Amino acid sequence: MYVCQGCLGSLPTLKKISSDIKDIKISTSSRFDDLENRVDNIEGSMKTTVTEEVGKLKEDLKTELMTEFDKKTEEVSKLKDDLKSELMNEFDKKLKEKDEISKRVDNLIFFNVQESKSKEVKERIEHDTDLINKVCQTTGVESPNISQAIRLGSKTDEGDTNRPLKIKFALKSERRTVLTNSRKIAQSSDKVIQKVSIARDLTESQRSDYKEKVESAKNELKTRIESGETGIERRGLRIVKTKEKTTGAEGGTNPFP
Repeated sequence: MYVCQGCLGSLPTLKKISSDIKDIKISTSSRFDDLENRVDNIEGSMKTTVTEEVGKLKEDLKTELMTEFDKKTEEVSKLKDDLKSELMNEFDKKLKEKDEISKRVDNLIFFNVQESKSKEVKERIEHDTDLINKVCQTTGVESPNISQAIRLGSKTDEGDTNRPLKIKFALKSERRTVLTNSRKIAQSSDKVIQKVSIARDLTESQRSDYKEKVESAKNELKTRIESGETGIERRGLRIVKTKEKTTGAEGGTNPFP
C-alpha cells in the first residue's frame, strides 16, 4: 500500500489516537457498567426503603386504629355503665316514691287545728283527738277510726303557731268521706273548726308536680279571661263556670290549704 511521506510522519500519532480511543471505549464501558451497577443498587435500596416505610406506615396506622378502637370501646363501656346506673337509680327512685305514696294513702293533713299549750303529752293528744273528731263530724263521719295523730314540725317555745296535724285513718272510706266533704268545715258554727283546712298527704314529688299543674291552670285562666271569656274561675286544677259547685277535694279542690 502506497503512503505518502506526510502521512508516514503522522502514523505514530494516529496509532496513539486509535489506542487512546480504544482505552476511552474500554474505560467508558467500564464506567457504564459501574453506573448500571450503582443504579441497580440504588433501585434495590430504594425498593427496600420504600417497602420498609410502607410497612412502618401500616404498623403505625394499625397501632393508631387499635388505640382509637380501644378508646371508643372504653367510652361505650362507660356509657353503658352510666346508663345502667342511671336506670337503676331512676328505678330505685320510682320504687321509693311508690312506697312513700303507699305509706301516705290513708293520711290527711289538717291545718290550723288549734294546738294545746299544755306541757303534758297526754293532754295535748286528747285535745287534738277531740278537735279532729269535731272536724270529722262536720263532714259526716261521726266517730272516725284514727290510727295515728302526729303534729308536724318542732314545737316553738312561744306556742303561737298551730303546727299541721297528720291524721292516719284506719278506714279508707272514712278518709274519703272527710276529704270529699271538707268544704262543709267552713260552714261549721264553731269558729275554731271553721279555720281548719284539709289536704292530702303528698310526697315531695307529688307536691312539686301539683304546683306546676296549678301554675298551668292559673295561666290558662288568665289567657281565657284576657281573650274575653267571663264567668269562669279556677278551682284546684280545673277552670269552671263561676256558678258551678265544687265536687269536693277528690274532684279537684286544692290539696294545699
